[in-house]
Amino acid sequence: MKNKKSFLLIILALVIALGMFTSCSSAGNAGDSYANFDDSEKITNEETEMGIASGEKLPTSAEQSARKIIKTFRITAETKNFDTALTGLETLVSDYNGYVESSSVSNRSINNTEKSYSRNAEYTLRIPAENADAFVGSMGDIFNVTRSYSTVDDVSETYYSIEAMLEELQAERDSLLAMMESVDSKAEYNFWLTLQQRLSEVKQEIAVYQRQLMNYDSLVSYSTITLTVSEVITYTEGEETDGFGTQLITAFTDGWSAFFSVIQGLVLLFVTVFPFLLLPAAVGIIVLIVYRRKKKKNDS
Repeated sequence: MKNKKSFLLIILALVIALGMFTSCSSAGNAGDSYANFDDSEKITNEETEMGIASGEKLPTSAEQSARKIIKTFRITAETKNFDTALTGLETLVSDYNGYVESSSVSNRSINNTEKSYSRNAEYTLRIPAENADAFVGSMGDIFNVTRSYSTVDDVSETYYSIEAMLEELQAERDSLLAMMESVDSKAEYNFWLTLQQRLSEVKQEIAVYQRQLMNYDSLVSYSTITLTVSEVITYTEGEETDGFGTQLITAFTDGWSAFFSVIQGLVLLFVTVFPFLLLPAAVGIIVLIVYRRKKKKNDS
């Protein structure tokens, strides 16, 4: 009878341990599912660029006069002959009937231990819209262009809306002036003063809209090119120039990184599960000790 009770006690302890382990595994799986759900539900807000698609035909000058198209270019380049390259850039800008809106040259550290520096230049260039594409294409003769992209923004709707509002305000201004000339400012002073105040407001609104149209006209007529030039000793190579040796080293490094990531994951999993395994194991050991002691007493 005592052996039977001891055996039932062991079975009960094993069932409890198995239940706790199963609960632990289910919780871990649920946690993984929740994490995957979160990852699948994340929405990454990426900055969208309205670029010029490959093969897309840009608007002609006649089309640009009807459609208000603003073209903007951003270019990153390198040069080994900094002073010569910048001189060549200024000549190229002049050849394409453009101008330098702003520029700056600064030093940047390339080796803190030796306190050596290279120069860096920032340019904002304005080039006639009809010459902008050819100008950007010619920059490869002066610099090693490492990155170049462009955006096209059609502001026609906004432009013509402002133009229509401006025409209405100008018509109102003319009407107010005509009314003020026909009103006796002394006899109808309050009415004349009201007209004067409204005329002042209309003139201010007209000035605002005129400035907006002038700004759009400038951006449409002259494309904006933002250029960053770095002084380098050797030019940056693209990924396509990497040889077999570089690819082999990269693959070897990536392999070891993946291996260590797996090991780290296993260690973290063990540490997470260990507390749930410790209690059932302790219960099992205690039950086993009790069983053996009782068995020895029965045998004796």
